[in-house]
Amino acid sequence: MNFQKVVSTISVDGNTSSRQWKTGIWLIRLTYFALLASSILDIVLSFSTKTLFAEYISMAIRLVAALIILIFGESFMRKRKPIPATLTTIIVAIIALFTMCLVRPINIGWLLGLIVSLLLSLIVIQLMPANWMGKGIFIAFIGGAIIALTDFFPNTAHYKVNLGDPQVFLLFGISIGLTIMLFTRFTKYPVTAKLVLAITSMSVYLFNILGIILASALESQATSGVMTITLFAHWYLLGSQLSVIIAAVAALWLARLITNPLLEIVNVADKIAREGDLSQRSVTRYQDEVGLMSESFNQLIGSLNDMAQVAEEISSGNLTVDVRPKSANDDLGNAFKKMIASLKETVSSVALNAAELNQSASELSDASLQARAATDQITNSMQQLAASSQEQTSVVATTSNSVEQMAKAIEGVALGAQEQSQSVSKATEITDQISSAIRQVAQNANAVSTGSASAAEAAKKG
Repeated sequence: MNFQKVVSTISVDGNTSSRQWKTGIWLIRLTYFALLASSILDIVLSFSTKTLFAEYISMAIRLVAALIILIFGESFMRKRKPIPATLTTIIVAIIALFTMCLVRPINIGWLLGLIVSLLLSLIVIQLMPANWMGKGIFIAFIGGAIIALTDFFPNTAHYKVNLGDPQVFLLFGISIGLTIMLFTRFTKYPVTAKLVLAITSMSVYLFNILGIILASALESQATSGVMTITLFAHWYLLGSQLSVIIAAVAALWLARLITNPLLEIVNVADKIAREGDLSQRSVTRYQDEVGLMSESFNQLIGSLNDMAQVAEEISSGNLTVDVRPKSANDDLGNAFKKMIASLKETVSSVALNAAELNQSASELSDASLQARAATDQITNSMQQLAASSQEQTSVVATTSNSVEQMAKAIEGVALGAQEQSQSVSKATEITDQISSAIRQVAQNANAVSTGSASAAEAAKKG
């Protein structure tokens, strides 16, 4: 249950949770260590004193109980299973102590029962989750009452308290210390644990204190004999412990009477929070404060459901929904009313813009028709231009043919000119050769003339 998670005594702070866990573990270890130590001590004493067979059985039971808690309790705690570890410790310890007190009555079993109830309740508070806490405390106090009744069967109960006895003084100190430890964090316990712990512990204290007062009053009277005091203690022990058991049962029943409607409301709220199902309703079982809370919660759900229906109408386009806020402080109703008014303004503005847009669309349509006519004219002009282009293309083709023929003629002329150029080049070479030959002949003739002159001069001389 989410309610049980909310009211869980385990703090959200990891350090607190770890501290509680460690405290619970050490309390379990203290329990089996005490059983083991008492068993070993009795075994040692049995060698020097006369011991009955029943006492050996008590030793064996305590030894076995200590080993069971040691093995299974530690194993469950290592596996992070506090419920089986705590239940194992409580049940085994109650059985072992009950057997021990039956074999060897301690005369003040009511005080031992109180201490056992408080110690086991402290283990429950430290280790068990919220939904088991009340049940664990109930089992602890029932076990304490059973242990206290061990003085009833051998008729050894008495309510005379000698605070000068160190053992009695120590037991009283332990009970007061455990009570203070239990009620230190009382406000953080779940409702069931609070009721069971408060009612049962106060009942135990009340009956025990009343027994001490009545026993002291009987002892102070001269007419009261030992038999009267013993008989009173015998039956008062039975009545007081049965009353404690009845008080524990009544506390557990009362806690469920209160918490069950609350848990039902929490379950409805959880479904609405997780699933959004506003059809859920809490059943009003009692005409008390819890019943009033249930009715108020149903009214809240109904209001949310009405707002959901309004939202559904708005989502379907219906803005004629009339939202009437319950008061000036109705934030949700006022918000919906403002939202509808804002949506109406928005829709009106959109309608106006739509009309303007429609007019613009009409003008755009006319302009489109005019543009289409202009486009048709442009298309006709383009077609005429295309026809003219075709005529020009044919002329250009004819011109191109003429140009090709002219190019061929020019090419022929160029070839002829090239051939003439080659012929001129050859004639130039021949002319150069002739000129060279003429110059040679001239030189030869000049030489001959010089030779002739010389010859003539020589002839003259000769």
